[in-house]
Amino acid sequence: MNVSVKGCLSLCVGPATGWRPVQGFPLRTYYYVDKKMNWNDAQQYCREKYTDLATFESMDDINSIKPNFSYSWAWIGLYDDPKSWKTTMGNDTNSWRWATTNKTSTYYNWDSTSPDNLYGRESCVVMGTGGRWFDRNCDSSKSYDGICSFVQEGTG
Repeated sequence: MNVSVKGCLSLCVGPATGWRPVQGFPLRTYYYVDKKMNWNDAQQYCREKYTDLATFESMDDINSIKPNFSYSWAWIGLYDDPKSWKTTMGNDTNSWRWATTNKTSTYYNWDSTSPDNLYGRESCVVMGTGGRWFDRNCDSSKSYDGICSFVQEGTG
């Protein structure tokens, strides 16, 4: 992946010039937003300017941005679905969904201390500088920056 600053608030990471998406394999460009927001405000910002908060499907996705972004904590698009069976059946490992697709995540990069749902209020996810994920209170007012993504779907 190449690094470019054209059209980005800070840095963006996306596919090399000339690449095009193939149906079923979208191209994703990541954008770092250097602005302290809660999760809902970050999501709204990303949806207005790009596609949504960032989705990561593998460690390769995370590694593609780590050397290029300068952040300490940033919201990503993973959230704990309040409609899952967790509240009635105990811990539901498939309750974490990506905001972009509303599908459960098949990839996780949790820190060893997360998710812990501290005080029953941590339903959103931030990524630390090492690429590890931590559950946090979605309403943490003006606490974290954001990582947005722009997804270009393939047509054929």
